[in-house]
Amino acid sequence: MHNIWSKGASSKGRDSSMKPMTGLTGTPYSSNMYAALDTSNDDTKRLAPANIGGGSRPGSGKAPSATMEKERMLQPFKSSEGDNRHMRGGGASRSSSRDNSARGTSSDAPTSLRLYAQSSQPPSKSASSEDISGNGTAPNKISGTPAVAKLTEEEVQKKTHSLLEEFLHNTNYKESEILIQETFCAADHSVFVREMLNDMLERTSNARINVGQLMNHIIKSGTITLSSYITGLNEFLSFAEDIAIDVPKFWPYTAEVLVPLLSRDSMSFADLRSIAQPAHGKLIAELLDLLVKDKGPGWIREKWSEAGLKLSEFIPEDEVDSFVKKYKLEYVVGDAATVPAANTSAPINWDHVQQKLVQFLDAEQTLPPSFDEVCAWISANVGEKVKDSNFIRALVTAICQTAIISQKTTMKLNEKHLQNQQKLIIKFVDNNEERELQCLYAIQALLNKLEHPQGLLCQIFQTLWDDGTISNDSFIAWQESNDPTEQAGKGVALKSLTTFFTALREGDEDSSCDES
Repeated sequence: MHNIWSKGASSKGRDSSMKPMTGLTGTPYSSNMYAALDTSNDDTKRLAPANIGGGSRPGSGKAPSATMEKERMLQPFKSSEGDNRHMRGGGASRSSSRDNSARGTSSDAPTSLRLYAQSSQPPSKSASSEDISGNGTAPNKISGTPAVAKLTEEEVQKKTHSLLEEFLHNTNYKESEILIQETFCAADHSVFVREMLNDMLERTSNARINVGQLMNHIIKSGTITLSSYITGLNEFLSFAEDIAIDVPKFWPYTAEVLVPLLSRDSMSFADLRSIAQPAHGKLIAELLDLLVKDKGPGWIREKWSEAGLKLSEFIPEDEVDSFVKKYKLEYVVGDAATVPAANTSAPINWDHVQQKLVQFLDAEQTLPPSFDEVCAWISANVGEKVKDSNFIRALVTAICQTAIISQKTTMKLNEKHLQNQQKLIIKFVDNNEERELQCLYAIQALLNKLEHPQGLLCQIFQTLWDDGTISNDSFIAWQESNDPTEQAGKGVALKSLTTFFTALREGDEDSSCDES
């Protein structure tokens, strides 16, 4: 078996062993000449083992034992102190170059990659002469594509790396699906999954999430079965504790690739039992930590209960209590209303909070989350900062954004949706005039960004006034405010609200927004 681990500690890295990809003209498949200038990759670029699974070397005729595999895998770390220092501290630039080359490849990369994948396959025999366990060809029963030759593990590793480079360059899910179908037979799928997970240890967080979404896509399309995916995952995790010595963030990195499958139901919580081993409790903790930020504790509690899971299935029974406290998992094993408190000392990405709220409040959802589920997510991810003006503005912007319906030439207000979501404003604004003022500033900024669609601002203000969500005093305070940081679009907004403020000051029930 080709051992890339032994190259992991060297300065050449795994890329140096790859054959250049060529197109019909024989022109080498070029990498990104500007890769060295890109500093987007951070501390996630840590060198990781490239071939950790079992299998035999081409032509050896004998598969190595698990002990031999482990020794071969760990050989780089036993070589020299200098190599180990390089592994821990000097691998970032090489990984950066590889990641950046994925973003700077030529426009005809899909064709070149397909030609590369086909050209390096060994001559195939007829499907009837050897079954899927042999070295000949085997039909891809899942995808229905023509027979694909079974590859050696070294070939799977190289082709997996090339395919991921191409995908991360253009994030074309359909193209990558076709390449997987044309490159790997069903017998190679678990090895492909194992090598994919291994490759992701050297990538950025965004790359891992994107590849996780690709895995979700190819499982849902039937290109790879969930069974094959779990088999490859378990092969990868069989050496987890050893890899984690050199890749300290092994568990959160692996969780980032798996989360899209769980959040989009390609893998159920019950499927987690297939990887239930005491050592993998760390993986469960990291998965739940990411999912609570993405879906909220209420969603996790529901899925966990549906699957009938117990933490003792993943960790020893006598360690459950300390495990729950360490990872703040009370909401999983205790009352559904119990949610983990957000880390208020850490900075909050308010753009991310707003985006998640938009997803939660999207009026087009078939099964939207309940009010309690949204509040639970806010509690888990915002914590005590719910009174912060940044949160109030993010919340109100998300509510109004999801209540505005874009049409061909105009925009209109989904008044019912806005009315339904006002209880969130009431809960978190809590009749505080300063926070109410921040609500109106947020609406002003949103409508200015939308270039003030006719009558829309007045409709929103009218709805908030009619339902008593925002007080008269706060509306007047907004109208009279001279805050220099809040003047963008203020003049246009005031002009469109002439009749609204006339009615408000006179106590009329209808501000006649259509006349504004």
